[in-house]
Amino acid sequence: MQTEERLKDKPKRKILTRIFVFALVLLIALILSVVFLLPMLVSSERARQVILTRINDSIDGRVDFTTLSMGWFKGLAVTDFSFNDTSGQTSIEARQITTKPRYGSILTGSLSLGKTIIDQPKVQINLKPSQPEKHKSSAQKLSAGKEAKLIALPIKKIDLIVNNGNLKIIDAKAQTAEVAEISSRLTLNLPRQYPAGQVEKLLANLRANVKLGFTKARYAGWEVGPTEAEIQARNGLLKINSFSSKVNEGRLNFAGQADFNRSPVLLKTAEPIQMASNIKIGSRITEKFLIYLNPIFADAVNVSGIINFNCERLIIPL
Repeated sequence: MQTEERLKDKPKRKILTRIFVFALVLLIALILSVVFLLPMLVSSERARQVILTRINDSIDGRVDFTTLSMGWFKGLAVTDFSFNDTSGQTSIEARQITTKPRYGSILTGSLSLGKTIIDQPKVQINLKPSQPEKHKSSAQKLSAGKEAKLIALPIKKIDLIVNNGNLKIIDAKAQTAEVAEISSRLTLNLPRQYPAGQVEKLLANLRANVKLGFTKARYAGWEVGPTEAEIQARNGLLKINSFSSKVNEGRLNFAGQADFNRSPVLLKTAEPIQMASNIKIGSRITEKFLIYLNPIFADAVNVSGIINFNCERLIIPL
């Protein structure tokens, strides 16, 4: 009897085994299909439109880009990126943005971006007062909500490179500051979250290494030549390494540090320094800056000369 029952159970076991193997193969095939098809789906025109709609519905402004492509090994690439805020005060353009995210970090809720490159970004900021908006921005709504006690940051880590960037800022008096051909390397580690309205808590837990350079800059009579600076942030201590720039045929030198664990936050020089050496000035600099240093310049006309400035210690409130 037992032999007959075993003989009857064998076909059933074979059927169950075949069903299990078939289900396993089907599951593997589905996973592989998703793995291979997902980059194709993300790179499609339909996905581009859906992503843009989601982004533009959640921000105060409009984002656009021409193409979006994805590859498991190549990462993500966006071409012809642009952003304009609703007030018309900020506009950003970039020829291309590429990044290699760590896809596993998406599942943990703290996105880590690997090597991220922004090519030829152009940023323009207009600080002249804009017309008051009748509706509240999303940021205002967030700050008004009592339940918004902590702000979660979507990005945990990024390794950012900027190639050939340009920055233009128009101040409240229609004076223009321009910085040309910017290159930068930034490695940034951010905390998971920080209290709303307390940016100093974010800065106190920031870890960053920055190498910043530009070919030239100008603002209200100041003409700055090629400059390279290095900045580090560790445990709330910000350190600006010593650097020197050519300014109006003279030299500007600076090095300092600030501790964001203390209040008020002060930017201090670490040692005696000759900050300005043989920097030429004219009437425009006098009108915009020197009148705030000494009343003697208030009614001065056709001012010209050379500035030399040495200090034992300099403290700038931030």
